[in-house]
Amino acid sequence: MLLEEGLYCTKANNDRMSGWNNIREYLYHDANLLPRLKIFRNCENLIRTLPALIHDDKKVEDINTRSEDHAADALRYGLMHTFSKRETKELSKTRIDEIIERITRPDNVYVSPEDAERIVYSGGWSQL
Repeated sequence: MLLEEGLYCTKANNDRMSGWNNIREYLYHDANLLPRLKIFRNCENLIRTLPALIHDDKKVEDINTRSEDHAADALRYGLMHTFSKRETKELSKTRIDEIIERITRPDNVYVSPEDAERIVYSGGWSQL
C-alpha cells in the first residue's frame, strides 16, 4: 500500500550509542566551529526534554529510557537515517531550502513545489 503511493520504507538504524554520539557531534561547537545541527524554536518538546536526559546507570554511553526521550529519539533516528557516517547524502540547496521553509512556517503547513503545481492545475486541495 505504501509503495503504491510512492512511499518507500527502510529498516531504521537502531544503534543507540552511535545515535547519541551522532547527536553530540552535530551539536558540538566551540569558538571556531558552529554546530552542524540547528534546533528551531518550534521544536518545543525537543528543547524541553533534550537537556533533561540522563545517562543510563549500567550503560553510561546510552540514555536512561525511563526518562521522556521521544523527541530526542526522533532526532536520533532522523540523524542516523539522513546523516549516517556510512553513507552521507548530499542535499541540494533547493531541497535544503524546502526543508527549512517547511519546518519554519508559522502555520506549519508546507506544500512542496510539485504539490503546489498540482493544486493549481487540479482545482484545489481536495484533488490531492
